This record gives sequence, C-alpha cells and structure tokens, in this order.
Amino acid sequence: MSENNSQNNTKKEEKKPLLPKMPKKPTGSNGMQGWLIVGLVIALMSIYFMGSEKNLPELKQVVLQKMIANHEIKKITIMNGSMAEITLKPEFVPSYFKKSIQNQKSNNNLDLPHFQYKLITDQNNFVKYLDEKQKAFPEDQMIEVTTGERNTFQDFLSNYGITLLLFAGIFFMLRGGQGGPGGQIFKIGRSKAKLFDGDSQVKLTFNDVAGLDEAKEEIQEIVEFLKNPKKFTDLGGKIPKGAL
Repeated sequence: MSENNSQNNTKKEEKKPLLPKMPKKPTGSNGMQGWLIVGLVIALMSIYFMGSEKNLPELKQVVLQKMIANHEIKKITIMNGSMAEITLKPEFVPSYFKKSIQNQKSNNNLDLPHFQYKLITDQNNFVKYLDEKQKAFPEDQMIEVTTGERNTFQDFLSNYGITLLLFAGIFFMLRGGQGGPGGQIFKIGRSKAKLFDGDSQVKLTFNDVAGLDEAKEEIQEIVEFLKNPKKFTDLGGKIPKGAL
C-alpha cells in the first residue's frame, strides 16, 4: 500500500503543466523610454529658445523720450510687435553703463541692444510716434527703425503644442498596449480566462459559492464523473449533463 502511495506521489510530482509558463517581460524599459522622450523634448525646447530671450534693462517712457530728443539712439528694433529693443550710439553708452563699458568694448558689444521698451500701443502707432518726433531731425541723426521676430514659449505652444500632444497620446497608447499604464484601451475584448495546471493553488470550493444549487450539482456530477467514470458507465448509470 505504501509503495502505491509513493508511486502516486512521484507521478503527481512528475506531472507537467499543459503549457510552459512564459517568463514575464520586464516593464522597466517602458518607463525608461518615456523619460528619454521627455528629455528629448526638453532638449529641443532649450535649443529652440536658446538666445531668444534677452534680459535687457527696461526703459520708462520718460527716459525713452529724453533719449530720442538728445539723439542718443542709433537703432530701434520692434520685436514681435510688442517690445522695442534700443541700441544706443557708441558715444552715449558710457553714460549708462559706466561700470561695464570696458567689458562691452572688449566683447565688441557696442552694437548690440542696450535697453528694451514695452510698447504701450500697437506697432503702427509707435512707428508713427517715432516719425513725428524725428520730423525736424537731420538725416544723419535719424533713428533706424526695424522689425523682427523672436521665439517665445507662447509661439512654441501655438505652433507645435497640438503636434506634441498628438505624439504624446500615440506614444502612451502604444506603450499601454505593451503592458504599461493606459493599456486598458487595447485590452477590450480580450479573454480573461486563465490556464490552471496541477501546480495551481485553487482554494475555492463549492461551499464558498452561494445559490445556484442546480448548477453546483451538475458541476459536482461532472467532477465526480472525471474522477470515477466507471461509476457512471455501469449498467443503469447516467452520464451527467454537460459531460458530453
């Protein structure tokens, strides 16, 4: 009897699952890809805005009027229709930048903008204002007025914001389809059935299920039939419903 029990135990131990267990795929790579894309976007934005923002001292309207009247301004560049960058004539730079004039000379920065002035009106009215102020100026004292465009964060969002959102949405959807967060949209319609083998630990019994007595009786009969089919194949035996 003990030999039979030992043989049965060895058979149970040697029993292999119907299908080999698949190794779980590491999920850490998905998170790393996300951080790489975020870093790439930040790097592109840094390049896009590099040198676009100039931290210039801001002029008040009274000071600007004084500069215009004293012929101190060489050039005015209106950026994005809202900000004027003021470039002084070289001989007037020392009076405003006494401490840093030596550094500016060594760096040849005398022709770069020195101040900025936020327009209190639109670009056309500001240009008309400058023309009115310079009517009596000699031709060699006229201020050069130009316009320009500079990249701002608002411009970046208006130009590329929707595109970035679309790419981000597609990326996270594809990432979710591989098992990452947000992958539920790709799991619609998938079967939730699980494969159980001899090694599975199933602790649920018929006593844990409430109601459905007829269904439980039929399932119990099927289980009994699978365990001891000879009992049902004897003369007069009845094969349980669903066994066929």
